[in-house]
Amino acid sequence: MIRLCLGSKDIKPNLIRRMPLPACIVLFAFAAVALSASAQSAPDESRIDFISTFVKPGEPVPQECAQFGALVQKLLTVYEHPAAWHWIVVCDESEWMRLERHVGLRLTPNNQILAFTNLDVRSTCLRGWMLTHPVDVSPELQPDHVIRHELGHILEMTGDEVVAERRAGLLLKQRLVEEKRMTAAQRFPMSTGQ
Repeated sequence: MIRLCLGSKDIKPNLIRRMPLPACIVLFAFAAVALSASAQSAPDESRIDFISTFVKPGEPVPQECAQFGALVQKLLTVYEHPAAWHWIVVCDESEWMRLERHVGLRLTPNNQILAFTNLDVRSTCLRGWMLTHPVDVSPELQPDHVIRHELGHILEMTGDEVVAERRAGLLLKQRLVEEKRMTAAQRFPMSTGQ
């Protein structure tokens, strides 16, 4: 069966090329090469690519999928992140389930795996649907936390969940301090006094 790997540097519709699902997974899980040849980013830039079950070759990235990618892109602008990382948004639940089974991730109750990172190939897969449709209001299921948690793995270069979660907390504190500083600067601009 053929699946699609969709590529986009800045979340604009791009060419879609056909690739068998196992090839997508193998590229993500084991190879140090780019998932999508259609991606236009330079080696030192992060990029966001898409995988979807329901799109035919030659069609643009579906609007909902582009929205998932835009959310990821927005969150990445808020937090420290590596200059060159491959973010893969899995656009639909059937593709995510297929991916989970293929890489053996069906280990948690309630099927709440929202992302996973492979440090060796500098790639993270994100469950697009769940980013915009969290199953409940738990903080750890919200998009902001999912991105921070995966960044914790990435920035610490670790598979350790406790270390990643600790770094995610630090990223949040840094963001809140910066927001407070920016708010204060807007409310009380410094005068030159001359």
